[in-house]
Amino acid sequence: MKMGEFRESSSPLRTPSHSPNQSLPRPNYVRGDFSPSNNRFSFNSSSEFSLSSSFSNGFYSSDDSSASPPFNGLIPNYNHSSPFTYHHHDKSVNGDDLGLTRVVQRLVETIRTGKQVSMVKSALRPGFLDLIKDLNGNHVIQRCLQCLGTEDNKFIFDAATKFCTEIATHRHGCCVLQKCIAYSMRQQREKLIAEISRNSLLLAQDPFGNYAVQFVIELRIPSAVAMMLAQLKGHYVQLSMQKFSSHMVERCLMHCPESRPQIVRELVSVPHFDHLLQDPYANFVIQAALAATKGPLHASLVEVIRPHSILRNNPYCKRIFSRNLLKK
Repeated sequence: MKMGEFRESSSPLRTPSHSPNQSLPRPNYVRGDFSPSNNRFSFNSSSEFSLSSSFSNGFYSSDDSSASPPFNGLIPNYNHSSPFTYHHHDKSVNGDDLGLTRVVQRLVETIRTGKQVSMVKSALRPGFLDLIKDLNGNHVIQRCLQCLGTEDNKFIFDAATKFCTEIATHRHGCCVLQKCIAYSMRQQREKLIAEISRNSLLLAQDPFGNYAVQFVIELRIPSAVAMMLAQLKGHYVQLSMQKFSSHMVERCLMHCPESRPQIVRELVSVPHFDHLLQDPYANFVIQAALAATKGPLHASLVEVIRPHSILRNNPYCKRIFSRNLLKK
């Protein structure tokens, strides 16, 4: 961030996946077609993975005419040395291989029967926390959220609630946690949101956890907002002066009108208000407060700012002293 640069408070919520450093294309290494005649799944890379007998018996049998054709190839197995391992005949390939991860995603897309779903859940459940933190493995969990029903995904929602803080503060986990909230329903969703709200003060200061807090704020659920504001009360000055949590304070000002009086009161009560005006992060919070407030609340903030007009040429203060923000 350059000195004097204005950070638009109306910008959409950014997640780690939107970062320029995280936007590299994910090449599709594995493509192929299922051939019923030879019961194999052939890949363009000229390698073939035969269908294991246990996988075949579990996913398709001649007795079940309604069963959908199996996705032939690899069945995930969990072991403690490698959180996600796929067996290629007698060889084991580590689960962080992008091609194999895509195979498992395709598997999740094609399963239809209850028995198939049960087998996939049993394979994924023991290594859930490792998968959700893995660069490639987290996409398997996201595919489950997209393709399986709410009840089948219950094991994901339960684990996400149990390990909420650990997941929210992880680079990949914070993205999956937001997807969990989006795909969950009723009680499961309420539990997830309550857990994030209960830990909002801690998460707001984390490089990745703050995204989960911002996500919940934008949902505008009264009970969640009330719980969150109770956690943040008395800490707004501290949060405004930190890189990650300052974004969260701006979201509160933008989306939670009930938070504005408390935030402004805490800001203007600082003995050395000029320090906030010149702070690399707090200056953006003050700009957001000026833009979001009106009437007496806005006037009280302007009243504290005006005596420091000598700072108007300071790179961090130029926008604060602009006519548009002070006159409202």
